[in-house]
Amino acid sequence: MFLIHPCVCSVWVKVAGSKVDMATGGDQGGSIRIPAAACGIVGLKPTFGLVPYTGIMPIEFTLDHTGPMARTVQDTALMLEVKLKLCSDLSLQMFTKM
Repeated sequence: MFLIHPCVCSVWVKVAGSKVDMATGGDQGGSIRIPAAACGIVGLKPTFGLVPYTGIMPIEFTLDHTGPMARTVQDTALMLEVKLKLCSDLSLQMFTKM
């Protein structure tokens, strides 16, 4: 049984409890990787700048990362691939409208 601190984001609890298939987490100091490891799911902190932080309230620009969380490595990789595809499509649309 895991005790959940009220200040901790419970996205990983929803993934581990099968409430959602996948989720996006924010990692500034282990907030994706540590809870994922503690409850048996997969969390990935991408390379800095790989996944844009657009639309998310930053805490510290040099530490902020967003990454996928899921129950399997395959689902985590799929979510990262989709996020990267969506981000590249949005970037292309923004530049073609200028």
